[in-house]
Amino acid sequence: MIKEKLIKESRALINGNFLKQTRRLMKVRQPFTLDHSERVGAVFGPMCEEFYNLPSFVGEVCGRVHDAGKLERRIEPLILRNGLLSAEEMELVREHVLYSWKLLHDEFPNIAQVVRHHHSSCQINPYPGPQEQDLYFLELQVGLGMVDKLVARTEFRPELTEKQRIERRTAGIEERAIDYLRQQFLDVPMVEECIDYLGGVVTRLIH
Repeated sequence: MIKEKLIKESRALINGNFLKQTRRLMKVRQPFTLDHSERVGAVFGPMCEEFYNLPSFVGEVCGRVHDAGKLERRIEPLILRNGLLSAEEMELVREHVLYSWKLLHDEFPNIAQVVRHHHSSCQINPYPGPQEQDLYFLELQVGLGMVDKLVARTEFRPELTEKQRIERRTAGIEERAIDYLRQQFLDVPMVEECIDYLGGVVTRLIH
């Protein structure tokens, strides 16, 4: 039943205005976030076919909308700023998952559930929020969270220091990114299967 709802909502997002409007806004205001979201969708789509018996377009849609909350007016200036954020600013940025959920939950409640907690299963600095009790939702949230983290670890993000930028140009970034996933998602469903799968696609993520 959940699968059918996710498929229906994904089709509605593809054919409706929400996805188009979000993409249009991000293209003008946050091109980096747009690129990141589309890269997450491009990886999570095939992963949904491989692990969750879902059409790839469901994963692609989840990836493309998972950071829609970063357009929120208090969060956006922090997203656009280069350099490190203060602890208080970072806490505000972490609320983007809640704003993403608010934007989606009325019309697309099941997609909203996947998006809402995709950071909550991390072992290191998890985002606040109740853990999803439904195992299928939990597995999807973990999968999206892993892809999101992996893509982020292979990008030259605005907040990186020069030292971090240099490190990301050195050999071994693929192995370091996969090791980072193991640290972040140590005790979650299907972690080793997902890591093995993502290890096969990480090389093409490197800019």
